[in-house]
Amino acid sequence: MSCSLIENDVIKSIIQNVKIILNTPKGSDIHRPDFGSDLWLLLDQPINSLIEGQIYSEIYQSLEEFEPRADILSISILKNSDNPKISIQLQVKDTSEVINVWI
Repeated sequence: MSCSLIENDVIKSIIQNVKIILNTPKGSDIHRPDFGSDLWLLLDQPINSLIEGQIYSEIYQSLEEFEPRADILSISILKNSDNPKISIQLQVKDTSEVINVWI
């Protein structure tokens, strides 16, 4: 097995884990009641500077706690539609590779 295949598997795993963390409401996993995020509570509200700050905070806190393999470089919120899209730029700690995850 080549090193690049291992790296791709780790990257895919990180992307999948980030999506699971941010799309799982806290308290919905009875075995891990703190797992997930409250992001879903924020995305249904009109996005103003206060809500935007809460979104950033929720993403940072959730990923810091549950995805130790990557560091957050930036978070961008695209508010041009009824359903805001969030772009999270991460740096994989082991390889320093930069990846982008859309939520």
